Amino acid sequence: MLHISHQEFHGETLHTGSKAHSCLPAHRSRFGAIVCIGVAFGIAMPVQGADRFFLDTPDVPPVRSTAVITGDSLTITDAAGQSFLYARAVELDTPDGRYFGYYSRAVNQTLRWPARSAGKFLIGDSRGQNFRESRMTIQAAPEVDPAVDPAAPPVPRVGRKPVVPPPPPAAPGAGRPIPRVPNAPIPRGNVPPQNPDDFAGRRINRSPAEIALLPGANDTLTAAYIDRSGRLQMFQGWDDTWRRRQWPVRASLVPGAPLALQPDPAGGLPSVYTVGRGGELLMIAAGEEPRRLTDRATFVSGAHIVIGGTPRFPTIIAVDQRGSIWEVGLEDGQANPIEANPDRYAPGAPLASVAAGGEQELFAIDRQGTLVNYRRTNRQWDGPDAIARGFAPGGRVAATLSTDENGQPELLVASVDSRGELQMFRATQNGWNQFPLGQDIELPPGTSVSVIRAADGVHLSAVTRDGTWVEWVQGIRGFAPRVVGRGFQPGAPVVLYPHDLHIHGLSIDAAGRMVAGSFDREWSSVLLVPEFDLAPRLVRREVIPGDPLPPANINLENRHNEEVVVHLIDELAPATPTEIRIGPGQISRQQVKRDPGAILEEVWMIPDANGDWTEDIRRTPLPAPPRYRVVRYAHRTTYAYVDKRKKPGPLKDFDIQTPVSLGTFRLPPGAELQDGDTFDVYREAVMRQNPGAAALVDPIRP
Repeated sequence: MLHISHQEFHGETLHTGSKAHSCLPAHRSRFGAIVCIGVAFGIAMPVQGADRFFLDTPDVPPVRSTAVITGDSLTITDAAGQSFLYARAVELDTPDGRYFGYYSRAVNQTLRWPARSAGKFLIGDSRGQNFRESRMTIQAAPEVDPAVDPAAPPVPRVGRKPVVPPPPPAAPGAGRPIPRVPNAPIPRGNVPPQNPDDFAGRRINRSPAEIALLPGANDTLTAAYIDRSGRLQMFQGWDDTWRRRQWPVRASLVPGAPLALQPDPAGGLPSVYTVGRGGELLMIAAGEEPRRLTDRATFVSGAHIVIGGTPRFPTIIAVDQRGSIWEVGLEDGQANPIEANPDRYAPGAPLASVAAGGEQELFAIDRQGTLVNYRRTNRQWDGPDAIARGFAPGGRVAATLSTDENGQPELLVASVDSRGELQMFRATQNGWNQFPLGQDIELPPGTSVSVIRAADGVHLSAVTRDGTWVEWVQGIRGFAPRVVGRGFQPGAPVVLYPHDLHIHGLSIDAAGRMVAGSFDREWSSVLLVPEFDLAPRLVRREVIPGDPLPPANINLENRHNEEVVVHLIDELAPATPTEIRIGPGQISRQQVKRDPGAILEEVWMIPDANGDWTEDIRRTPLPAPPRYRVVRYAHRTTYAYVDKRKKPGPLKDFDIQTPVSLGTFRLPPGAELQDGDTFDVYREAVMRQNPGAAALVDPIRP
C-alpha cells in the first residue's frame, strides 16, 4: 500500500465560489467530521482525457494502487480506496527533465513523476527535499472501452484529422510521442474555461517592431515595418540588393506595431494592414488614406494580425480587446468570430497561420499557457484543440507547412515555453509529436521565433538573451547554431524565408533598424535604412560595452495593509529570482546591478552614384535596457475547508492562503536607477493593471 499520509480522504462535494463541481478527495479531520476543499481562484478538475496507470508493489501478493494524470493534477488512489490529489509544481522538476514535480497541500508532501511515465516515482518532504524512491512500479493501464463497460469514464482517443494527406510513419529518431505534461502534446479537446478576472483589459508586451514579409515575382521580397516615429518603412530586394520603396502615404501609425502585406493585383505597391491607435483595424493602400475595415470588432493598439482566408477571399485574423478571435474579410469587411468566448486569450495576442488549398491552420497560446490549434475546412472552423501546455500566455508562435525529407506534407509549430526553452511539434496522423532538437535552446519566454524547412532540413532562428541573432540548422546529431549577427534586442522579431539552399532572414536591431541577411556558405547582412536607396552592406558589427556602473542600493517599500511577496528577477538570470517578504509598512533594502549601455560600432560599405563602394564607420549609442523586473504577490485565501456538519459552515482554521499575482513592473535601466531610490511595490504593480503578466516573466510563479 502507498503510505503517503495517515490522514483519511473521502469524496464529497467541491465548492468553487457559489458553484458545485464533481468531488475531489476531501479531508476527514481527526474528529471524524467530513470537510471539503474549495478553491476560490480555480483548480484543475478531473475531466475527460486522463492518463491512467497502475502502481504495483513487489509484495506477495502484490498491492495495486492507481494513478490518474489529468491536466495539471495527479491523483493517486491506494488499494483501500483513499485518494491523494497532487497539483503540478514546475519548480520541483529535475534540471535534466527526467522527473516532473507535484505537490499536495492536503498531505503536505511532494512527488516527482518520471517524464516517460515508467519505472518508479520519487517521494519528497514538504519543502521539496529528501526525495526517496517509491517501492511502487508504474505500469500503463489499458484503456477501458465504454461500449464494454458503460460505467467507465470516457477515455480520449489521441489524434487529429490530417491537414493534408498523412505522411508515412516517422523514421526512428524523427519524433516521439510524449506524455501529457507541460510542453507535451495533449489530447484533442476544448481548452478549460478561463478566469476573466486575471487578464481582462490587459495589453500584451510588444517587440521593438514587427516585420511583414511578402514574396513577389522574380524572387523579389517586400519587407516592411513601422519605425519608432510611426512611419512605415518599406524595402524590396533579394540577397544584398535591397532598395527602399517610397510610400506615398504620410499616415502616423503605432510605432513598432504588427502589420501585414497583401499584393496589389496591378503589380504596384502592396496594401498594408495594421491596428491603429484607437484599436481600429486599418487598410492602407498606396496613395490613399487609411480605411477602417470593420465596426464589429475593436482591437487593442498594437495587436498582432495575420493573413488568413484563401487567395480569392483573403482575411485578417486577430484577437480583439475582449480576448476573442475575429476573422475580417479584406474585400467586404465582413467580420466573423473564430473564437467567440471572451477572455480566452490576451487582447491582441500573437497568432500564427498556415494554409494549404482550402484548409487553414491557426495557432495561439491561451491564458493558461496552452498551445492550441484551430482548423478550417469548407469555411468552418474547428477547435480549439490543445497541443501542449507550459507556455508563456500570449507568447509568440511560429508555424510552417512544407514537405519533409521524404516528400510528404509536414506541419511544424514552434514556441518558447515559460521556462525559456524552445519547443517544436510535428503534426502526424496520430496526433502531435515533439520534434527533437538534440539540445536545449534557451531564449526569453514567449519570444519571437521563426521556423522553415529548406532543402537541407529544418531551420530555426531567434535572438538570444545576450542580443545575438542565431540560426539553428538541422543536422544528424541535432540542431547546430550559426551566428547571423550581434547588436539586437533580446527576443526581437525574426523572419526566415527559404530558397533552395539560400536562406534569407530579417530582424530589427537594438537601434530600431531592419537588418536583412542572406546565407551562402556564410551569413552576410545589409542595413535597411531610409537614408539610402540602395542598402549599405554590413562588413562588421561589434557591441562595445560602456564603462561599468557600481551597483545601486534601492528600497522596496510596502505601504499596503497586508504582507506582500516580491520576486526580484534579473532578466539575465531569470531562473534564479530573489524572493522577498515585506510586511505592512516595512521596507526591504536590495542591491541591484546596473548596466552602462553600449556602443554599436558598424563598418558599412556605402554605394555612390558611380556604383563604387566606400567604407564608412558608424557608431550608434545603445542605452541600457531595463534589467530587473519586480513581480508582486499578495497572500490571499484560495482554499477553504467546509465542514457540512457544523454551522455556519466555513472554518477559518482550515483556510489556505497562497500568493496571488497583483502585477509586475520594471526598474529603471542603467544610470536612471539611482542609489537610494524607493519604490512603493503595491502602487507600482497595481497601477499598471497587468496581474496576468506574472505568468510570462516569473519562472517560479505559484
